[in-house]
Amino acid sequence: MATVEGRHRFRVAGYGATKGAAPGHRVASGTFTVGGFDWAVVFYPEGVTAADMDFVSVYLELKNAAAAAGGGGGGAVARAFYDLRLIHPATGEPRSVRWPMDGSTSRVFSQAFPAWGHLRFMRRRELEEMGFVRDDRLTIECVVNVVLDPVVTAGDAPELDHPPSNILGHLAGLLGDKGTADVTLVVRGEEFAAHRAVLAMRSPVFKAALYGPMKKSTDANAGRVAIDGVEPAVFRALLHFIYTDTTAAMDDLDDDDDKAQMIMHLLEAADRYDVERLKLICELMLCKSIAVDTVAATLAMADQHHCQKLKEACIEFLATSKKMEGIMESQGYEKMKLSCPSFMVDLWEIIGRKMTSYSVIPNIYARDKD
Repeated sequence: MATVEGRHRFRVAGYGATKGAAPGHRVASGTFTVGGFDWAVVFYPEGVTAADMDFVSVYLELKNAAAAAGGGGGGAVARAFYDLRLIHPATGEPRSVRWPMDGSTSRVFSQAFPAWGHLRFMRRRELEEMGFVRDDRLTIECVVNVVLDPVVTAGDAPELDHPPSNILGHLAGLLGDKGTADVTLVVRGEEFAAHRAVLAMRSPVFKAALYGPMKKSTDANAGRVAIDGVEPAVFRALLHFIYTDTTAAMDDLDDDDDKAQMIMHLLEAADRYDVERLKLICELMLCKSIAVDTVAATLAMADQHHCQKLKEACIEFLATSKKMEGIMESQGYEKMKLSCPSFMVDLWEIIGRKMTSYSVIPNIYARDKD
């Protein structure tokens, strides 16, 4: 598929003055040309509708769509891939916010559908808190790849692509929305606004707590539920996954050790609340980060939470490792012997088969007998 690419940066100067306008108020960029078509980026500072007032909306619009189609009822329309990004003023680097342009799905711009974009591009508060506005200016970058071969349609009913699914975006938009929340989860004094239906849909444990025999107790406490045995940061990541089906909440953790600890705690929380997909994702992440100083503790946790793939990966790591002395000196090793006695037998059987050439084996057995 032959395409031609163009980029345009739309600087919304006087950003503060755009706030407080009525929903549907739009600010359009200047016209730019890509692939023989004229385009504009359209910014809605208060959303397109009243239901979207907490968000900004951003669209790519084909200017004079009727003229682009030859001035008649049918003819050529523009097919294009696009990516709408925010430019961070501190780094000058772009950040894709929704559905990055991956080359898999194009959009057909026509007289019937002259604009495509994102109704809930980003929460306005999040946009401002993340530093995208500086000196009262917001910069939006649009990357457009126009398909050179035009789409030809018949009559007045052009053949159009179905718009992309946006249900995940709508669910994610509910995260932390106190205006529509009907339950408050209290974790070590920190409060999280949530929605019973969403929690019940994603977690059988929450469903039982919120709609089962415990429902009367929750109602009696004005919709407040105390959550014990989990840290607020871990619960925040769990709640983020429940609403968004992603683990993006951990992306801000730069330290590998901190991230590994978060994954372990998140796996425990996912197991506790029966969020099976998150548990499997955490399990696979841990399989890729097994190390000498953590393998024993990881194996103990895998056994406790019935993570078969992770247990197999840990045993395989132990069986093939050339640093058994370091493993046995780790703090997790003693815990593993106490909490996973059955796996100690399996472990030594595998080691006996796979490490018969390692001179360290007699010392390992001797030490274990002590």
